[in-house]
Amino acid sequence: MVWLILGILVLPWISCILFGFFLAYKLYHPYTKPRGKKYKKVHDIQKFRIPSKSNVELDSLYLEAEGAEHLVLITHEIGSFKESKLKIAQRLVSEGFSVLLFDLRNHGGSSKDRAWWPMSERFTDDIESALNFARGKFPQINTLSLYSFSFSTFPTLYIINRDLKQPCNIILDSGPSHQVEGLYGKFLDALGRDLGMVPGIFRFKLFYPLVKWSFQYFGLKMLATTWPPDFSKIQSKVLFITNDSDPIFPEGDILKVAENIQDKQVVLYQNSTHLQAYRLEPEHYENKLVKFLTQTE
Repeated sequence: MVWLILGILVLPWISCILFGFFLAYKLYHPYTKPRGKKYKKVHDIQKFRIPSKSNVELDSLYLEAEGAEHLVLITHEIGSFKESKLKIAQRLVSEGFSVLLFDLRNHGGSSKDRAWWPMSERFTDDIESALNFARGKFPQINTLSLYSFSFSTFPTLYIINRDLKQPCNIILDSGPSHQVEGLYGKFLDALGRDLGMVPGIFRFKLFYPLVKWSFQYFGLKMLATTWPPDFSKIQSKVLFITNDSDPIFPEGDILKVAENIQDKQVVLYQNSTHLQAYRLEPEHYENKLVKFLTQTE
């Protein structure tokens, strides 16, 4: 009877820890795909499979601007897919830039990689593979830019630790922060409940702190990274797009990264939260992006 009572008392706490572990795993393995075939509306589009490490292939879409010598590689935030960036890609094509959109592993049409760790290294492999693929596939390109969002801004900057030619330009929307400690808790507080990640029973004040701790703990263990890297190695010109009301990547956290990079620009959007700058001010956003890319050709 005593063991039964102890089991009943302990079970909720164990469940919280296990659920936090499950959330951390799902963060890196969302297996999200777009609804419908949005890219059918886009003319002159090509599909490629990009080989990455760990026997993974990345699904990609290539939008070519006639006579373009500047290629912009675009990846998505975690939990999303390349088709979510088609609108901005089409605008860039209209301005004379070719675009290669690609899914990270475990996202969109890319291969599934069920490994638990080290996820930082694996996602950085994908960024590196996309860069190498672009240079080999499109020899007519003489300027290469890399454009990423939110959590994918981390592996984008982490390529400076790899032995490869860096892109001419890097665009970072809503990230990264100068440290990863506490980041997962901010994510869960800001988006976890709204996105339905946390069922009602785990939202109780008694249980939620343990779920949050477990998610943070296992998320970092699976990431298995040392952050920040040595930003003095950055040779690219960098554009930071920040939001003054971002609960996950506050402006101040991003500026601590930016201050270590010599050749950079920072654009701040007022009354904007995480990843919402383009939705709120699309024309201003597009103009800033095109101007940055044009100045660095």
